[in-house]
Amino acid sequence: MAMQRRKILGRTGDKSLYDYDAGVVYENRYGLQWEFWRWENDRDESGKAKAQLYRCNVPDDVFADYDWVGVKGIASLIGADPTELRAMGKSDKIMERVYALEAIAADGPSNLDVYPLEITRADLKKRWRTK
Repeated sequence: MAMQRRKILGRTGDKSLYDYDAGVVYENRYGLQWEFWRWENDRDESGKAKAQLYRCNVPDDVFADYDWVGVKGIASLIGADPTELRAMGKSDKIMERVYALEAIAADGPSNLDVYPLEITRADLKKRWRTK
């Protein structure tokens, strides 16, 4: 069964979606999702390089859903203002909420997904159906 193509609503990370740590925002039957990956060796261009693929919902209020996360600590970690970071976490703009999720992931992506998938660069390209 072929995977249904999903429309990418936004991207995170570098310009190159597959060469460095990055991610995509899309919508499925569960709502808004952010899928992001972290490469074990981003210099391996063989198509066999492995990444950890993390997935999470993009809630309407990030810090209400992730209420165990200390906003002040996360803000300090990334050099952001805690009040502004909390406001981004409940913004009407999807990518501002994703930025709040990225801040949480900076403290460890397992804060968002404790069971990441392992995926190769080639499989990631197939997953998002790009060359």
